[in-house]
Amino acid sequence: MTITTQPLSCSCDVDHEEGTAHDNIAVCGHRLYLAISSAAEVRIEQVKANDVATVVHAEKTLGDGIDGLLGRSFLSRFDVTVGAKEWRIESKKH
Repeated sequence: MTITTQPLSCSCDVDHEEGTAHDNIAVCGHRLYLAISSAAEVRIEQVKANDVATVVHAEKTLGDGIDGLLGRSFLSRFDVTVGAKEWRIESKKH
């Protein structure tokens, strides 16, 4: 699941207001009460995905300078390589 903070969700047009479904979700060993939503578009450098399942965390930050975490709802759509010195995300080769 892709996670975003409220401030980032507002700038990305993710709906998390009244009427949005909420649930207790296990995230990194903690249970959080999060708004379940969808981002119309998520863009990272040259790649983008539409209708990405997203949860919105009520806090202003997820950690020092972290506004969101890309999860499987986004990353599974691409070929992702993470190395010790670099990372790469590309459209899937069919």
